[in-house]
Amino acid sequence: IIGFSALALNTDLSPKQHGYVRKINDSGVSLLGIINGILDFSKIEADKLELEQSLFGLDDVLSSVIAVVEQKAVDKNIELLLDVSPEIPWQLVGDSLRLGQILTNLVGNAIKFTLAGEVELIVALQERGGRRTKLQFSVRDTGLGLSSEHLAKLFQPFTQADGSMTRRFGGTGLGLSISKRLVEMMGGDIWAESEPGTGSVFSFTAWFAIESAESSPPRIPEKLNRMKILVADDNDLSQRKMVKLLSRFPARVDTVNSGIEAVSVIQNQNPADPYKLILMDWNTSEMDEVGAARHIKEYLALHTIPSIIMVTSFFGEQRGEAEAGKAGADYFLRRPVTASSLFDAIIEILTPAERATAMRIPHGGEITDKFMAAHILLVEDNEINQQLAIEILKNAGLTVDVANNGREAVEMVTTAEHAYDLVLMDIQMPEMDGYEATRRIRRDARFSGLPILALSAHALVEDRQKTVDAGMNDHITKPIDPRIMFRAMGRYLRHSPADAHPFACRGNSAPGQVAVPEIPGVDVTRALYRINGNGKLYLQLLRKFMVNQAGTAAALESALASGDRSLAERLAHTTKGVAGNIGATRVQEIAAELAASIRHNDAPELTWEILQRFAEEMATLVAALQLALAGPGADGRQASVAVDSAKTRAVLSQLLRYITENDGRAEYYLDECRSELAGLPPGEMGKLGVCLANFDYEKAHAVLSALAEKGGITLETGIVR
Repeated sequence: IIGFSALALNTDLSPKQHGYVRKINDSGVSLLGIINGILDFSKIEADKLELEQSLFGLDDVLSSVIAVVEQKAVDKNIELLLDVSPEIPWQLVGDSLRLGQILTNLVGNAIKFTLAGEVELIVALQERGGRRTKLQFSVRDTGLGLSSEHLAKLFQPFTQADGSMTRRFGGTGLGLSISKRLVEMMGGDIWAESEPGTGSVFSFTAWFAIESAESSPPRIPEKLNRMKILVADDNDLSQRKMVKLLSRFPARVDTVNSGIEAVSVIQNQNPADPYKLILMDWNTSEMDEVGAARHIKEYLALHTIPSIIMVTSFFGEQRGEAEAGKAGADYFLRRPVTASSLFDAIIEILTPAERATAMRIPHGGEITDKFMAAHILLVEDNEINQQLAIEILKNAGLTVDVANNGREAVEMVTTAEHAYDLVLMDIQMPEMDGYEATRRIRRDARFSGLPILALSAHALVEDRQKTVDAGMNDHITKPIDPRIMFRAMGRYLRHSPADAHPFACRGNSAPGQVAVPEIPGVDVTRALYRINGNGKLYLQLLRKFMVNQAGTAAALESALASGDRSLAERLAHTTKGVAGNIGATRVQEIAAELAASIRHNDAPELTWEILQRFAEEMATLVAALQLALAGPGADGRQASVAVDSAKTRAVLSQLLRYITENDGRAEYYLDECRSELAGLPPGEMGKLGVCLANFDYEKAHAVLSALAEKGGITLETGIVR
């Protein structure tokens, strides 16, 4: 869910679609964090849980919390309110995941125990000194309330205030206990105030650091400075909340209490200083805002027609949104509104080009200045995994060296002229595995503090414990999720901005945009997500998989027949990893099943049955790859595209020059020019691609020469351009 929604956010979406997908992504991230938090309870009890200290936006956390709990509030017709002090810095330093976990628990509980009315989340600045700030979070509800006796039982694990509550509403009380411990780790306190029948207020405080350079508001486009905004809302409280939100922007804000007043103010405004934006609440009474919006847009003779944002409390009110759109409203904004969501809405309708770019910026907070100038050693025996990891790391501005096994890693760490800042260590490798390599590195006192992070497809608790016992600092599960990997690396890299140099591929660069075909049995979308949409790299990985893994089933059969179970398990384990990297989920699953069967010494007939399924699935996948990578017409029919002899001759001549010089650009060039070569025999083109993927330039030269001769094309030779 997280991966697919992150990919969707990088596509062309309408603001409405972007909002839906962002909620899906935020909910997935938050729920994953909550699950992990519950599993961390034992760590909390043992005082082994550490809080992260990373830069985050408070509004992002609040939006994620709202996304998780919003539908439950809608189902019960409970209004969600948000009140955030404008004095709070835009960005803070702390553990945003744990903060979100606490807030989700408190707001979720408030909704659960409220039958009607509202739930409000209030964030206030309590104290600020130097580069630290203390915030107070309060969750107020109009629910059932609690007696003093029940209040005394709160914050104890597996205990609810009243046993009847468990029967009626469910739950264990564990969430409040975890929240209490997390708040204490953040240097704060948590408490509750309540009386039966009057609702409750749960509050806590927490300390956060401030990075002054990062705490300023987002860059405001010049055209928004001193802009006149009109707020039309008949509810005094919501009107004040909106004005408070707008106070964070350099705008001039006026208010009216109804749609009729809004029309009157716009009609009589100073034409030399007009209103550029109107924020209208959906619930004004005298003239509904649909009518007001239509009147302003269609009937007033205005030189400057203001943009209109409709604000509503009714989540999912499709009819209202459709009516507002017909009336000329430019945007539909749902409560509770955060400063960030309001800013996004304003940017969307007034400077859409800037917003379109902003929508596609992925969560890049994991990549910080600490990555600049850092020198990494990647220890990985599989060529495909190497290429994938190198691409991800270099795109983050890191310098990367590669060791092919544990023995090489030990030698490179202990003899290198330069010091490595961090080691990414695969576990299962020939000659020397990652455990032994780490132990040998740790024996040298010079490297006692060198961060070593495990890269492993094993994710069980005992697997993680083995990496810790060997001396590794952390564990990253394969297939690699770049955000998770960078977050883990960021905990250990020590570089400061003073040591840094700018790096080239930060943010949402998506190099290598080439068309990637649909392939049966392959989740292309998920695979591309892992490599930042780099189609060129992905095609290379597919070809290398096709070349390097095609004989794996036979090699496995031979290893098992000779009794070499260690080799057989390693072959299955490697295939599991590389299949995951290219998105071949079915092969990945069967390879994992096969590796487990070998490792557990299952009955031979069971292991052979799994191997048979693996061989069949692998053969199907390789055939699908051959068909897809050969291009149009690869199913045996002649391609319908006619060959442009002059263009084809030029492309093939350049390709021949690269091949003659053993130049690695040949494979990239072939990918770039496939459309120009679409009319050539697909079988031969497929062979050529495989040769280049395998760096077999001699055979590639022969294939290309035969291809040109068959087509009657005379190729030019010369110096590589």
